[in-house]
Amino acid sequence: MADINLETLVPISVTLLDIGITVPHDIYDAGASHLLIRRGHTLDAEQLEAIKRHNNGEDIIYVSGEMQKMLLERSLGCEIPNLAAIEEDTGYAEVKDETLNLLLEIEHASNVSKDKLQTVSADLSGRLEVTRPDLLISMINAIAPEDEYLQRHCINVGLLNGLIGKWLGLPKKDIDLLTMIGLLHDCGKKMLPQPVLNASRALTAVEFEVIKMHTVYSYDLLAEFSEDVRRAARGHHEKCNGRGYPDGLMNEAIPSAARITAVSDIYDAMVSRRVYKGPNNPFRILKQIVGMRETELEPLYVDTFTQNMPKELVDKPVLLSNGEVGVIDSVDYDDLEHPYIRTHGRVVKSGEALFCVSMYFEGETPPE
Repeated sequence: MADINLETLVPISVTLLDIGITVPHDIYDAGASHLLIRRGHTLDAEQLEAIKRHNNGEDIIYVSGEMQKMLLERSLGCEIPNLAAIEEDTGYAEVKDETLNLLLEIEHASNVSKDKLQTVSADLSGRLEVTRPDLLISMINAIAPEDEYLQRHCINVGLLNGLIGKWLGLPKKDIDLLTMIGLLHDCGKKMLPQPVLNASRALTAVEFEVIKMHTVYSYDLLAEFSEDVRRAARGHHEKCNGRGYPDGLMNEAIPSAARITAVSDIYDAMVSRRVYKGPNNPFRILKQIVGMRETELEPLYVDTFTQNMPKELVDKPVLLSNGEVGVIDSVDYDDLEHPYIRTHGRVVKSGEALFCVSMYFEGETPPE
């Protein structure tokens, strides 16, 4: 049928169809070339069998994105998050714009305006107070546009810092300070050569030394702020074993805010899509963070993070390695990399044969 616009259709498993479903949109066959069922029909056993028979054993049918969402939500028993809607509803989109303007001003003026940063930070802290943690973490785990990486990274580390502060039971003034430090921790990257910062290849040894200077630039740019704030931004790449940069500090010599920011920074950097890598599985990242405990990262902050983050991922849809979508059912804290997943009406433990690729959002399709 020449009038079919393939760009508006998405593939989905025929197993998601069931007797009694009234289809809101047309359904096409595995080749997206033949109309199987017109919108408005209520499927009966005969029609369902006819669909499977016409498809010649193929599992895939083509439907609208809206119908894909409906069928998935019906099958999974949970809502499929829409990133754009969450960003708008929570105010993340507005903070994203404010942060971009702040970063552009840093790039042009080579300094950080204390008043403007505190305004953006107060806005972010306010969102942290009124937004459910699982929604905040959904935005952090989302596959975001590559050209928004730095502004999102600043916001995400600010949010994660604030969440860690909450999980630690810190007073609000300390949570607000951690949020601000996360927001500005990488401001020095605006002083780096952009071709090096955004390189889509492995960096040379010299280029990596250039990248490492961003912590010093952050310290210098924050001249209007307290020494505690400046040292936290400077020290977020220090390691407990003394093998970090720029000063080779160890353990308690690293400011506590820097040690917290290190956990947030590593998680967001690893879960985010970059020009040189795709998005990562948050459960695999949690395992890797546990592996950095004591040698690189503060044990208290690692434990706080890895014991609380998984709770916010339960009941969320996830893209699986077989191209299907499942739901996180529960997490084994002794095996963070392999949560239990609800799929096809049963609960299975993920592993090498079936594992999480990334969290799933409305409109996404499995990678090629």
